[in-house]
Amino acid sequence: MDRSTIAGLLLSLNPTDVVDAQTAAVADDVATYFRQDKKLLYRGMAGIGRHGGALIFAQIDENRCPVRRIIVKYSIDATNDEDLINEAFWLEKLRGAEHIGQMIPLANANVNISGTGKRPTLALEYIENGTMSTFLERYGAENVWIPNRMLWSIFLCLVRQEIAMAWPPRGAPNAPLRREMVDFWEAPTALTQNSPHRRNLVIGNFDDTAEHSIVPRIHLIDFGRGKLEIDYETAQHFNTGYVGYMMSYITLCHIPDEEIDDETPWEWHYYDSTGVAKPFLTFTDSRVLNAPNIDPELATLIARCMSPDAQPRIGELLELCEQGAALSGEQMAVRADLDPEWSPKELDEGIRELIKQYILDAPSVDGRLPADRPLVGLDAIRPPLTRGIRHPLVRPKVEREPQNEPQNGPQDEPQAPRPSLFQGFQEQIEMIRMREAREAAAREEPPRSLFRGFRDWFFRSNEGPVIREDLDPIQEPDPVDDHDPMDVD
Repeated sequence: MDRSTIAGLLLSLNPTDVVDAQTAAVADDVATYFRQDKKLLYRGMAGIGRHGGALIFAQIDENRCPVRRIIVKYSIDATNDEDLINEAFWLEKLRGAEHIGQMIPLANANVNISGTGKRPTLALEYIENGTMSTFLERYGAENVWIPNRMLWSIFLCLVRQEIAMAWPPRGAPNAPLRREMVDFWEAPTALTQNSPHRRNLVIGNFDDTAEHSIVPRIHLIDFGRGKLEIDYETAQHFNTGYVGYMMSYITLCHIPDEEIDDETPWEWHYYDSTGVAKPFLTFTDSRVLNAPNIDPELATLIARCMSPDAQPRIGELLELCEQGAALSGEQMAVRADLDPEWSPKELDEGIRELIKQYILDAPSVDGRLPADRPLVGLDAIRPPLTRGIRHPLVRPKVEREPQNEPQNGPQDEPQAPRPSLFQGFQEQIEMIRMREAREAAAREEPPRSLFRGFRDWFFRSNEGPVIREDLDPIQEPDPVDDHDPMDVD
């Protein structure tokens, strides 16, 4: 659709629809620019919102065979450029971290666009199995607890993400990814991702290591609000608290968010290496610790992550998660004293079946692909174009015979023109707005943000633990503006 047609359309719309149409026009501009690259095929939208969007492209070789899919992320206007530039800065530092969504080199993607009239863009790896939010919505609907061994594996992924922020690998473009480890010889960085929610956890692929042979990697994305805290102690406190919050909500995925209590501190205990009981305060919902068939060491470690006075140091946290993730199904049944009917769910076969049913093969409720899963259009029915950035699909070169143009005879009837990208973007935005309206009507109160009590507690408890009766009421902070353009909500 040309500019004059779009301009005429804008004049006929109300203010809300004008914003939506302008959003679609920006998406159209970005998609059109990248479609000029003969090595890129447009595949659809990964997400589009008020702050920016993310488009899916397939990279092809000289024989027009797809090699891999990529995400092109852009900001919607100049006021949101800063977040995208900030994300590019931190992703450069985090290049090479196995559990962080990676920026990839693409000639046409650049955040330095001064004087060009273009939108700043980033090229990111395509992570193919959707967000943690989508998985939890599917699995939580079954009203069943997640197996302990899967929880330990997810826990370990989140800890490795925290380690990546403390010791960014600063790898070269296309350098091999490396597993994040604590480096006691290097001073840690006080980086926080600063936008913690389940749609910023994306489910990746398996590999041939013991750590991800059964449960796929979990990647952290969106560093648009990444920032350096005042010191590493503060950063570790927030990052470890984030890990605990995520694990608490993942463990209680079958319970609605508004029913989870993560604001009221209460007392629990753990045993140190000498066997001495150590009491501590935690913001963990008590149902995490009292869940049926939960590994008590897993539940206690989640509670410690959400404690203002008993958080584990990063080295201890990594060691405990590695030990938990390494347990076999039989070992877990003994340690957690599992019910006989639950024990099979902790075996390799039980976890593989869960992942296959709820992640790899799961359709959306209404038959369409989930809005936050980065697959759109024909990709829903075609074989995947790639097995991920780490394992590009290599196809043999096929020699094609040249096609001769017909000289005489009847010509094929002209095909109908393809719908413009602008119209497609408008339709997608309309679907998003309709879904927002439905969710708003169903909610009696606005969605609660993470960290609403934890940060307040941290800054008020510098003089030691405070008894619950002495606590000031925890005030609900202003709603956080969820800015991730890949989060279409």
